[in-house]
Amino acid sequence: MELIKQNILVNGATYEYFIYYKYKRSIFISINKKNQIIVRGSKLVSKDRTIEFIKKNIEKMYFHLKQRKSMISIKYNFITLFDQRCELMFKIGKRNKYFKRKNNIHITYTKENKKIQIIKKIYNDEMRKNIKLNKNIKNFISSLNVKPKEIAHKWLVGKWGYCTMRNKKIVLSDLLTCFNQEYIDYVILHELTHLLVFNHSKKFWDIVNIYFPNYKQIRKNMKNINVEKK
Repeated sequence: MELIKQNILVNGATYEYFIYYKYKRSIFISINKKNQIIVRGSKLVSKDRTIEFIKKNIEKMYFHLKQRKSMISIKYNFITLFDQRCELMFKIGKRNKYFKRKNNIHITYTKENKKIQIIKKIYNDEMRKNIKLNKNIKNFISSLNVKPKEIAHKWLVGKWGYCTMRNKKIVLSDLLTCFNQEYIDYVILHELTHLLVFNHSKKFWDIVNIYFPNYKQIRKNMKNINVEKK
């Protein structure tokens, strides 16, 4: 896969992105682990339509990128878990580990660069427990009459979750555990609804509205929130 570096001017600002092409019918934009904006172009779609798509989405992706970078900076010595500020207490030791005591998280690390890895593990552990204990997931699945093959989670950059129709798999971001349970449940319901309606049409939002009449406010809050400095 050859990545081609490009720049695009939108509303007076220049944005950098990398693009590659495949024989797919759709165009896709995302942020990779290196914090680069990646566009999967289509050899079946015209250049003008591709540029139009990038202009429409690039500002939003840069907003997400800026937000994600601030979520896990450790210079302020705290993170947010379930809408609560948790103080980070660091010390050097022989093993990389952590334990929680009320709103304090005690982290033992062997090397400086292990701090971030441990914090990512905290979010991963919390998301795993949340999925396991969340009774609303079964309720949503039953009410929507959908059959996801798997509800997984991992460290996602640039999105809170996604659904793949081909294998009916839901993937949630570990960073969802920054938010309260209502917001987590909204994203879960959102992705499960995609098993019924894959796009974001009026039909899709009508279904979401049944469960979360305040979904517009939730979406707005999730876009504007800065988890680390909250």
